[in-house]
Amino acid sequence: MSRLRNKLVEVTGDSLSGQLAPRVSRAFLRPFLGAGQSLAAVFAALRFVVVAAGAVGRVMAEDLARLAPAELLIVDPKSYHPDSIVTQPIRPSEIGGAKAELTARACKEISPATRVSYFTGLIQELSLPTLARFDRVVLSSDNLLAELETGQICTRLGLPLDHASVHPETMVVHVRSFSNENGDSPCPACQFSAQERELLNREVEFPCDGMPGGTVRPEVTSAPTASNPSLCGLAAKLAMTGLLRDTMGLGATPTRDCMLEYCGFTQHSVVNDLRRNPDCPCEHLRYTVMPASRPLERCSLGELAGLGGLADPLDFTVGDWCWAERGLCTRGHDQVVGRFVRAEQELVGACSRCGEPLGRQRFFLHQRLSIPCFETMGHRPLHELGAKEVEWVLARGEEAGLLFHNPVREHEQS
Repeated sequence: MSRLRNKLVEVTGDSLSGQLAPRVSRAFLRPFLGAGQSLAAVFAALRFVVVAAGAVGRVMAEDLARLAPAELLIVDPKSYHPDSIVTQPIRPSEIGGAKAELTARACKEISPATRVSYFTGLIQELSLPTLARFDRVVLSSDNLLAELETGQICTRLGLPLDHASVHPETMVVHVRSFSNENGDSPCPACQFSAQERELLNREVEFPCDGMPGGTVRPEVTSAPTASNPSLCGLAAKLAMTGLLRDTMGLGATPTRDCMLEYCGFTQHSVVNDLRRNPDCPCEHLRYTVMPASRPLERCSLGELAGLGGLADPLDFTVGDWCWAERGLCTRGHDQVVGRFVRAEQELVGACSRCGEPLGRQRFFLHQRLSIPCFETMGHRPLHELGAKEVEWVLARGEEAGLLFHNPVREHEQS
């Protein structure tokens, strides 16, 4: 998984040329009545992540592009199926193509001034520092696990989250907005019913095009929904309207930590508050994102904890590295390893007794370092313990988390 992280593909240029090619110009973005700020100026400074680029997400992504934001990142592991043409705003020529890439290219064509990139994978495969530089996330996934994972990321990074979904059998649209202002803010999992938690355990998906879900997780089962395109488009437009209201400070009714429900059968809409569920199974811990004073591999965990003022850390996570406590060779010799290894690394060295390959023992392989480990090696630089090319380090306490990333180089600041 570590090789996937941060491998965003940036879309450079566009496929349209000539004077008739459409272009978004920030000069054409008209102000809203009562807005104290320029719409163009506000969005020119904002960065958005779009998670899922199907029947709802593709519409939201292209609408965001028409607002000419500073940056757009499109995340989706799937491709368009032949049946996608029924519900999703795509051309027949796009069938078989990756959703993330095709949506990103469409957005770049609409707004060449916007920095657009895509990731053909799951959002949880991206490192937290990569996502921390964005300002807001919009979500329209077809499975509960993606809702939970995206919600956890937004909670930890303090990113506002807009989630649009549909229930086609009843022509109902749901638009949920989560502020993630602090640890007391609600998350998507706070709203899960007992039935939804059972479906989550089975990892059931609800694809809008009626096709089987992804191939990313072979055990996922599928429950076809085959929603109609007008309902999906309406969900996207209502979510974007709420995003605009919140971003520009428009209207008197709440725009955060609330759910808008619209029923096409009755043409009625209802807005309800969303509150944190005290029995939510997910962690509601906000992380403070900080740059280290030097490359992380040259820092010790004790140094980082002191830099962030975390007096009593509970545990540490060092990027994609795992702490190998003990190993077992092919001849059955058990011995202490005591260093970092890659999560996918099967061999952790040679046996000190017989020289045979030393394999890791899963029971003694830890992604999180506990206090006893920290007390014995917390003063040593990470590279001396085997962790090189470290992307991030997380130090967690009871009520706070510190997420460290490498110092930003000048060419990466733009």
